[in-house]
Amino acid sequence: MSLYNIVNASRLVAGQPEDVGDVLANLQAIQGVLNGGIDDINVRSTAAIQASKLAGYPSDAKKFLKGDGSWGGTVALGAPTQILNGTVSYVAPTGANFLEVECIGAGGGGAGNASTSAGSNTLSCAQAGGGGGYAFKRVISNIGTHTVAVGAGGTAGTSGGTAGGAGGTTAFQDTTAAVVCQASGGSGGATAGLIATGSAAIMSNAGGTGMQGGTAAGVGTVGDWLIAGGQGWCIRLSASSGASFGGAAPFGGDVSMSNMATASTGNFQAGGSNSYGGGGTGGLCTSTTAVAGAAGANGCIRVKAYA
Repeated sequence: MSLYNIVNASRLVAGQPEDVGDVLANLQAIQGVLNGGIDDINVRSTAAIQASKLAGYPSDAKKFLKGDGSWGGTVALGAPTQILNGTVSYVAPTGANFLEVECIGAGGGGAGNASTSAGSNTLSCAQAGGGGGYAFKRVISNIGTHTVAVGAGGTAGTSGGTAGGAGGTTAFQDTTAAVVCQASGGSGGATAGLIATGSAAIMSNAGGTGMQGGTAAGVGTVGDWLIAGGQGWCIRLSASSGASFGGAAPFGGDVSMSNMATASTGNFQAGGSNSYGGGGTGGLCTSTTAVAGAAGANGCIRVKAYA
């Protein structure tokens, strides 16, 4: 009984008559301990209670004790749920003890480019959109019905030199309407990224190679694990050839890319991303015909429930 508080210990003296009420109270306390019914007031702060003695202790070794006193585990309840667009509700399956949530922000749209000067045989390449960010969160409380919003891909810039739109933010709220997982979208391609004869471009058209300054990517903003996406780029290979790359989101797959434009191909329509959160490419041409950019890809939310 050294780990437990004895009832009226000062009145229990060896060799002296004992109060029958004290003896009975201590016998009842011992009986309660043996039967697993331990009262909080009888347990010392130094007591080392084995987990197996706790009420409701599960026999499954994969279970763990959560902060609210309930038992969680690592048994997946069906396949993960993927939410690909819009603002909707997510209802946790019956028996779920915790959720693993992944959020990917939407990709930014690529800018439209300006046409080159007539007969100049030079390159005009608009900036691509940045990839969306990524956030991961383990939700262990307020399990039930949740509000989720998937960011929409940024709009494509029109031909003639307009910027692409920014990708939308993807967020997951718990049952108290608190945002517990969130990732922002990538920026849209900027008109300042145009490379054309006579423009105030960041890179010269005189020849050589180079890479246009990257469009800002989205980032993870709320969660346990936060990662930034990739930047969007326009690559100049020579005075009359280049390529545009939309930034990829973390774990989002391939980088979106437009085919190389050269003096012989003239112009090329920008390409959208094939992966969640990917940025759209910028317009690209070596002719007097300007080309529009491509829209960014929507973000995504992925939820796994565990019993």
